[in-house]
Order: sequence, then structure tokens, then C-alpha cells
Amino acid sequence: MLILPANPKFRGEVESNDSASPCFPTILIASFSEPDVLAAEMCRLEEQFGYLDFCLDADGFNISESELLDFFQQLKKKSSSRHHWCLNILGNKISKSLIAQYKKLGFLGLHLHFSEEIPLDLLQAILSCNFHLTISLSFEKPDAAIWRALLVKKTGVEEVRFTDISAKFSEAAIFFEELINQVPMPLAQLLDLLKWQPVELFSVWKKWQEVRYPDRPVQAAFVFNTFKDFIDEVALVNDPQDAVFPKIKKKPLIFLGPSLSKEQASQILDAEYRPPIRRGDLPKALAEGYRVIGIVDGVFHHAFSVSLQEIREAIERGVKLYGSSSMGALRAADAYSLGMVGIGKIYSWYRSGKIDSDEEVALLFDETTGAQLTEPLVHLRAHLEKFMHQGYIDESMFQNIFKIGMQIPYYQRTRLMLLKQIESLLPSELFVKMQKEFSEEKTDLKGEDAIALLRQIQKENNRSSSA
Repeated sequence: MLILPANPKFRGEVESNDSASPCFPTILIASFSEPDVLAAEMCRLEEQFGYLDFCLDADGFNISESELLDFFQQLKKKSSSRHHWCLNILGNKISKSLIAQYKKLGFLGLHLHFSEEIPLDLLQAILSCNFHLTISLSFEKPDAAIWRALLVKKTGVEEVRFTDISAKFSEAAIFFEELINQVPMPLAQLLDLLKWQPVELFSVWKKWQEVRYPDRPVQAAFVFNTFKDFIDEVALVNDPQDAVFPKIKKKPLIFLGPSLSKEQASQILDAEYRPPIRRGDLPKALAEGYRVIGIVDGVFHHAFSVSLQEIREAIERGVKLYGSSSMGALRAADAYSLGMVGIGKIYSWYRSGKIDSDEEVALLFDETTGAQLTEPLVHLRAHLEKFMHQGYIDESMFQNIFKIGMQIPYYQRTRLMLLKQIESLLPSELFVKMQKEFSEEKTDLKGEDAIALLRQIQKENNRSSSA
């Protein structure tokens, strides 16, 4: 995590990073003593590296609501981008009247801390504004904290975490965070079946774990992977509940959007197809039992994108994760060392450092039909490389044309707009040829890479079936 205002060490790490995909997924703003310096540094990071995700730690400094709102108004004047703000704040410092203002200013997420009382109506008001909401609860009184967490989850909150954890209850906190956030059967229903209190459930599981898996540390992935066995062997031995964990899904799950139509994809691979991935979709897929997942398309700017932490947790739980084409290629390059499998030319460009920005694959698409509405830079790059190899343009011309493409926002970058902007740079004969290439010979790297991913998964499925 990068902390602003950035000290030289952090700044050096960002500037020496080969990939513009964040080496720090979120930038935590922990000081508000110099708001002008802070705003300037944020704009610098946005312009130079494409950072848009910021977490405002409102507990790290003393600032009034009016000062906070004034700062964001000033920032909006300096930058036209929509920053992905997450507000980290004590629950008793936020009111219903501020929620709409935060949304208007660009906040996409709220992280609220509560010690005891939780105003459920406030949580529902926040969720109604489509915020990504995370709640932290004090774990000083474990049983009470767990029941409060269950109440919070019932409102629709995506994630509950515990704070104020003593060494005595550190393993119990990990255990219950995992059950509350990941186990498909609601924990309250499970406790009702067992007729136990929460800490009693943990004590029994801990004894079972020490016999079955001695010397294994209590970590989230370990809890998830062993809890079904615990239920079957000990807790519900006389009445096994298959509903506690889902059956492992044999079909792969593919997150697909404008790169390839579902109809085309279905002809290649029999799979469950879902819209472009966003943050929270991967943990949900794990909870549903999917163990082979392909990421082709994902959201970038208008919502939180799938995080490296989600990918790491999926791989740690034994999921085979593939990526190509767009968000999948970008995240596969980021998570190469974790074991994510990248496929296709766009992935190889990210992996080699030839391209390093999510802007290269960003485009506008119809969320209802999935149809592509604008042209990604990777397609322009492929066209220009072809023209250069054929001898129609040189390296200097390549760079000049590509620079023009980069200057057009992704949501306006249609083929018609591109051709209009570059017409003056080219001799008329060459422009006619380029116009013909653009209109008749569609360069579809994203689609080709998506097909390669589907075929690779199909190939490995066939190999597993025949083994």
C-alpha cells in the first residue's frame, strides 16, 4: 500500500516499477496536514502512472466534514478523472446527510469502524447508494462481536472484519472472519443446527484441527479448505449437511464481455459465462464451488476491479486461474508469480513490459448486449505494427499516430474518430489504404486471445477426463 504524501522511498518504488498496473493496489492517504501538497501529489500519480484508487484514512487525522468536502471540491477542479475513493472512518462520524455528498464526490467504497452499537438503518442507506461497504468490528468480546457481524451481513454488507484482537483470540478472529464472509450456509443457521455459541464452535474445531492437521497455522484459506471435513466428521456426524459447502462445480467459469460474444465462446467451451468481472465476484465464485476460472473481461473505471488479493486467495485455495485479452491479461501479468496462467499476445505484451497501462485495453461497451462501442489501443497498436512491417510507415510515424490515439479518451475512441484525427498526418494514398484496412480487415486481438484461453481450458479438461 502506498501512503501519501509519498516519501522518497515509496516514490522511488513506484517510479522504478516496470508495470503501470499498481504495485500498490490502493493508495492510503494517512495525512491531511498539507491538503494542497496532497492534491498535487495525487494528480501527479494519476498523470504519470494512472493511479485512481485512493483510500482516505479519516481516522488518521483530525478534519471536519466541511474541510473534507472543500478538499474534494478543489481536487475535482484540478482533475477531471473519477477517482476511486474509499473512506476509512469511524462509524459514529458518518451521517445519512453526508452519504449522498460522498457519492457525488466520487467515493465508491466506505470502510466503517464500530466498537459496539451499529445503526443498521445507516448501513442500509449506504448500501442503497451502491457503495462497496466493509465493516470493522471490535473483537474485545468475541461472542457479542460475532453476533453483531451476522446482523451486519444480513443487511447486505460485502465484507466484515474484526479489530481490537488480543493474542488470545487471534486464531478465533481469523476463523470467524472466514466463516462469516465465505461459508455459503449462513453462520447463524449453522450455529442453530449445532446448538452452540460461537466460541464453543471454534473450541471444538480447534481440537479437531490439532488432531487432524497438527502444526498447521490457522489461516483463512486453511479454515475454508477444512471446514467441510470438520462438519462431516464431527459437528454433524449423525446428520451430514451437504448444504454447508457447495459441490465442486465441474464446469469452468468464464468472465466475458466485449472481447468475444457468449454465442461464439459457447461453441468452443461448455462453461458458465458471466459478465465482466468486478471486485467481489471472485470470492463469490469460490463460495459457489468453481475451481477452474477464466478472466477475459473486467471493469476498470466505473467500479472497483478484481484485486490481486482476491486472485492470491483463489490460487491459495487451489483454483486454476487463467487470464487473457483485457483485464484477464493485465491481472495474469500482475499475478504471474502467484501461479495465474496468462494466454495470448496481449498478455505477452504486458508480461514483457511492451505495454504497461490498463488504458491499452480499455474500451466502452454496451452493458446490456456486451457489444464493443470504441476501439482499444491494443488494436490500433496491432494495425500500426502491421503497416510498419509492410514498410508503409516508419517508427517515427508509428509513434506520432499512436500518440494521437492515446490522447483520445477510451470512451470516445471510435474507428471513425481515430481516422479523422490521423488523416492530416498521412499522404492521401496511404490514408486511403489505412482507411480500407480499418474498415475491411478487422484486427481483433482481444477476440483471438479470448478464443486461445477457451481452447486451452478445453484442452486441459480433455486431458483430465482421459487421465
